[in-house]
Amino acid sequence: MELLTTVERVKTILGSAAEDFDLNDDQISMCIEDAGVEVHHESFPANVQEQATRYFAAHLLALTNNAAAQGIAMEKVGDLQTQYATTATVQHWYQQTRWGAEYYRLWKEYCHGDPLNLLVLG
Repeated sequence: MELLTTVERVKTILGSAAEDFDLNDDQISMCIEDAGVEVHHESFPANVQEQATRYFAAHLLALTNNAAAQGIAMEKVGDLQTQYATTATVQHWYQQTRWGAEYYRLWKEYCHGDPLNLLVLG
């Protein structure tokens, strides 16, 4: 599958976070591939596919490198350990990173728009 964006462009939007994540280019390329599958599935217009892929790849990388954003919390006292998993809406999942929020905005604008609200008048 042809990559819809480049490792360098993803690193650019990640900014200083790219260094904090300590990722190699192969890991970033893999997230770009995964993001490209999603962008293709959602049928983004050709003129925004690169942008959507770039932001979604950055979002995936941020979630992969941030345990708190993965919805997992853990408490440990001595030998006693408890883990909690949180559930989140799709919108909340995207809003966990600034890159996901931008991808979600693009998705709403170009793929699905706002949910349809109907009012029945009698």
